[in-house]
Amino acid sequence: MAERTGDTLPELADIIAQHQGQKGALIPILLEVEETYGYISPQMAEVISQAMRTSAAHVYAVASFYTRLRTQPRGVNLIRLCSGIACEVEGVTEIQRAIEEELGISVGETTPDGLFTLERVPCIGVCGQSPAMEINDVPYGNLTPDEVRRILAAYRPGAT
Repeated sequence: MAERTGDTLPELADIIAQHQGQKGALIPILLEVEETYGYISPQMAEVISQAMRTSAAHVYAVASFYTRLRTQPRGVNLIRLCSGIACEVEGVTEIQRAIEEELGISVGETTPDGLFTLERVPCIGVCGQSPAMEINDVPYGNLTPDEVRRILAAYRPGAT
């Protein structure tokens, strides 16, 4: 898909207009842009920077700093694998290996079919169910490699 420019991103202009003149509006704008488009491209950062009278590098630096924001397109299903202490102690490394093996990708990558993206995040807040992950904000805990394979299969097309 070709990258759209600021002139062909009407939603982006609307998002910026809603926050025009507000101090500290950069992060709310970035969150809304990410929610609308799925990620924040360098071209989007340029449009935002012009409206906010700052550099595109600053906008892109903020966007790439926070794990909640993406600067690359992501898969249909976002897997957030917990890397908190409780999950580490309970074997999340083994779970990560099972996911990577099953999907053929590493952390930070998206499957070639665009179905899954795998991320490691500091904590998903279900420490009592470690090791844990989320897929599209749905938490899964007390994971085993076999359970992970079953869960991932349910997200594939044609799964019942």
